[in-house]
Amino acid sequence: MNNSIAENTMELYNEGISLLASRMGVVRAEQFISILLREPFDYTKWHQSMADTMTKESFTEIAEQAELLTPYTGDISTII
Repeated sequence: MNNSIAENTMELYNEGISLLASRMGVVRAEQFISILLREPFDYTKWHQSMADTMTKESFTEIAEQAELLTPYTGDISTII
C-alpha cells in the first residue's frame, strides 16, 4: 500500500473511532464496530430505505442542519 494512502487510511480510522467514542462512549462504539465486523451490512440499502420513509419536512430539516455544520465553500459553477 502506498505510504500516503496508508497515512490517509489511518487518519480516517482515527477520526472515525474518535467521533464514535465521543458521541457513543467507548464501550458502545466498540460494540457498534464489532457488530459491523460480525454481521453483513449494506449501507447503501439501509440509506435508501431510510430515505424512502423520510418525509419532505424531515429531509429538509436534515439538509438545513448539514448546511449549517458544513457550508459549501466551493465554486457554485461545479454544481450547476
